[in-house]
Amino acid sequence: MMGPMLSLQQVIEAAERDNEADARLADRLLSCSREELVKLQEERDLLHAQCSEWHERYKALAIRNTAWQEHCEMLHRQLTKDVDAAKNNKKKLLTKISRLQEENAELKAALAKLQQKVIEAAERDNEAEARLADSKVE
Repeated sequence: MMGPMLSLQQVIEAAERDNEADARLADRLLSCSREELVKLQEERDLLHAQCSEWHERYKALAIRNTAWQEHCEMLHRQLTKDVDAAKNNKKKLLTKISRLQEENAELKAALAKLQQKVIEAAERDNEAEARLADSKVE
């Protein structure tokens, strides 16, 4: 990704500011004693070590973050598959329930017919027994 384009004038001004800052730093360093320079060098080395440590931590965290992102993406893909499978299973179950309800209705109708036939047969048996009893009485 590119930063904003700078004009030539802006580049010249930035270079002048850098040169002025370098000159101020050089003047300051020239006015320092040897002990102060050693102390500044030690502070610089310490800051450099801390920056390196923080950079290594950042890289490790970036790697862990990438691993977590990949893991989350994998879980999302698996969850999507599981949801799709659950939806498919739900459709199958609803179809099976509907079919079983139809079969149940058919069986209830067949049972009602059989019960009606049993009632009719019982009535015929009763009528036959009554006729038989009447014929014995005569």
